[in-house]
Amino acid sequence: MKKMFIFLLVFCTFFMFSISSTFASTGQVDALPSDDAEFENLTPMVDERVVNLLKENNIDFHIEDGYLIQLDNVTPELIADVNNKLEEDFEEQGSVALFAAKKYPTPYQYMKTYDRVFSKKFTMATKVAFSAGMTSWLTGKTATPASVAKVAAAAFGSYYFINSNVQNVYYFSKYYYRELGPGKVGPTGSYMGNYQIKKTERTTKNANGTGGQITERTKKSTIIEPFF
Repeated sequence: MKKMFIFLLVFCTFFMFSISSTFASTGQVDALPSDDAEFENLTPMVDERVVNLLKENNIDFHIEDGYLIQLDNVTPELIADVNNKLEEDFEEQGSVALFAAKKYPTPYQYMKTYDRVFSKKFTMATKVAFSAGMTSWLTGKTATPASVAKVAAAAFGSYYFINSNVQNVYYFSKYYYRELGPGKVGPTGSYMGNYQIKKTERTTKNANGTGGQITERTKKSTIIEPFF
């Protein structure tokens, strides 16, 4: 009985080791920025359209915390005047768009500074194990690791592991923003934009970031920052 117990213990230990060894990591691949700390310390972007409008109208302002547009010498009259100018600029650009493409919402602008890319080498097991390994790997790199992993795992055997039992998988995330409207200045004199932030996440076997599976999410924001 004791020998049987020892045998079962050794077998279970070996089995667990085999599963944990199913997925082997190659380590970091070039990420832009290269780590989470650098990514989190990036400053949101300043809306140059608003900055230019204030300069053109000789309205005093300053930038707080590297990205917040704050009016100087705030009064209710100044706030009303700036909001009127923002609205007029919005309508003017919108009317110009009638003769071309629609101006608002604006086309998405690529936020290259926030690009991230990671890779990991996986050894072929099962579709379920691949999904679990992807979820574990993506945890901390995306807010929805299970969803991204599920989309990738759907291509198990048809896209991944076709010619080899070992597969490099790359994860790319990119951000874009567009303006939905002119935004406005609040009662404290701070400008609050009207933006839509889009995040695209790609899992692929190609190191150049092509092919594979793509998921997209969008959220509204008052600043130009990838917060999800």
